[in-house]
Amino acid sequence: MTDPTASFPNEQYFEGLRTIDAGAIQNLYTAFRRPIIRAVEAAGGSRADGSTFFRVALIHASTLARDGQPDTSIAVFPWLQTLAICHFRDWATEKNLELPAPPPLSEAETACLMAVPSTEARLECRQRIRAKKQFSRLESGCRKTIQAWAQDAALGISDAQQRNTTTATCLEKYRKSLGEPADAWPNLAPAWAVTALTDTHFQQALAAVDAVEGRLSMGQSSGERRESKVTRNVMMALILLVAAYGIWDFFSVSTSPKAVYAENFKPPTSIMADRADRFARDTSPMTRVETCEQLFETADETYQRQDYRETAAVLYTMIGSDMEDCNSEALYYLAIVGLQLNEPELTVQCLAKIPDLDRFGEDLYWYQALAFVKIAEQNPARRDIARRAVERARSNTEVPERRSQAAKMLEQLAR
Repeated sequence: MTDPTASFPNEQYFEGLRTIDAGAIQNLYTAFRRPIIRAVEAAGGSRADGSTFFRVALIHASTLARDGQPDTSIAVFPWLQTLAICHFRDWATEKNLELPAPPPLSEAETACLMAVPSTEARLECRQRIRAKKQFSRLESGCRKTIQAWAQDAALGISDAQQRNTTTATCLEKYRKSLGEPADAWPNLAPAWAVTALTDTHFQQALAAVDAVEGRLSMGQSSGERRESKVTRNVMMALILLVAAYGIWDFFSVSTSPKAVYAENFKPPTSIMADRADRFARDTSPMTRVETCEQLFETADETYQRQDYRETAAVLYTMIGSDMEDCNSEALYYLAIVGLQLNEPELTVQCLAKIPDLDRFGEDLYWYQALAFVKIAEQNPARRDIARRAVERARSNTEVPERRSQAAKMLEQLAR
């Protein structure tokens, strides 16, 4: 296996996996994702398989690193690649897919294979990931019931005789959503299902990987969309703003963009409350979709706990052709969460990809302006683009208070 150029030594990668450091996770993606996808393809998988099992391997690797495995002297790339291929082959075997015979292993590859967990341990990791994903799709009431059940089960104090009707009903829905046979759930429930809902480290690793995957998804073409006047205006605004990146008067002295941003970024305290307020003001009909409503409730729970990475992970599941009815709102709130995570570029990308812009009106321009002010905070050479974005927000609002607020921001940024 040829090791791609790595930015950090092995020990630092393992420490990043152990602590779920966002920078380390991003660097692992940058350095290793493409070659590992190609390796899975060479093993008989598709590109989508490669992407999926790279994610699985990274989540599994984080758990292993927490538990002190493997020895940090082993090279991260070939070990992670071997882990991804093993997960892929396990899955292909479960699906009765024919695969090419694996090539003979070198001594180094054999060492990596010996450092990979057993087939049973790999299966449990995939079951945990599936359990957490399906849990997020349940309605809010059942999620609370099952979470309490899982916490009891983790302590060994929950069995079939103690389950009330509500708990039993919710567990049955959960079991069916996982495609598990009825006899697969013993008295204290499968360990992998309990762990998926009670292991904080595992959940953080899953959320961190989902966050990077979401940023990758945001950078891809989203296909054809309905055109609107607002869409064209926003895209023209982005073009003009990006063109202004290189224009900066280094001799001007102005209020710090950090201070301007801190004074004006007032995000909603609740996603669901903010949605209700917007629906009350919306004159066009709005169809409520049960699946979307349930996921927004889940996102709101984590949002109010200020667990913004978990919120982003839930919102990412609502973006795509399979959940088209959720797309616009999910992108809008993901844009706000991007600011909470200090990732203003994500905010700009999300706002530019909203297919139904007319429903968000001037709020879109406002958060776009705040994102560019945040960018200017991180890179003072972009202050001029922030001013242009704020000016566009000011000219597109009919709310007197917001016009006054934008005018003050312009004055502060131009001093």
